[in-house]
Amino acid sequence: MAIFYPDILQQRTAPRTFSYGDKDVMLYALGIGLGQDPMNETELAFVYEKGLKVVPTAATVLAAALRGASGPAPEMPPGHRPSQINFLMVVHGEQKVELHKPLPTSGTFTAEGRTIGAYDKGEGKGAVIINETVWTDERGEKVATLTGSTFARGDGGFGGPSEGAPEPHLVPSRAPDISVDFATREDQALL
Repeated sequence: MAIFYPDILQQRTAPRTFSYGDKDVMLYALGIGLGQDPMNETELAFVYEKGLKVVPTAATVLAAALRGASGPAPEMPPGHRPSQINFLMVVHGEQKVELHKPLPTSGTFTAEGRTIGAYDKGEGKGAVIINETVWTDERGEKVATLTGSTFARGDGGFGGPSEGAPEPHLVPSRAPDISVDFATREDQALL
């Protein structure tokens, strides 16, 4: 397995179609702890069919069936060297969710991914790979853009740039706008 720079910046996935429904949306909300108080109407809107809403972060898992899916590889330029990282040595770094419109409670979507950055930390020190996945709906309109970084601990030393990665988000020095506590139920991991 190896990373080939700058070829990795042309690497993308073939468009993949996926669907989800209200059951998936409600299961996600229950899994993150919403609905513990069935009389809380604010939370009930995320776990009950009537007036159902979607938690925005559900975009990070609703297309999970696509992970590892195989299909026709997109056409690459002549001489392109496909990069592969050692998935036994990766750690999820950051995740950004940009919603272009509210997530619907059900639908069929297409996701396309591409690598937008690869930063070499050095031999034995790993690499940071930045990927972007764009969801579109059946009309071809953008629904969400997911950007995530992967720390590939076993893939450093490929000769790519060591600097220029996106700067970490600055933690505000002021007090939070709101703070919410959720208890983790003993059965929550089962959901």
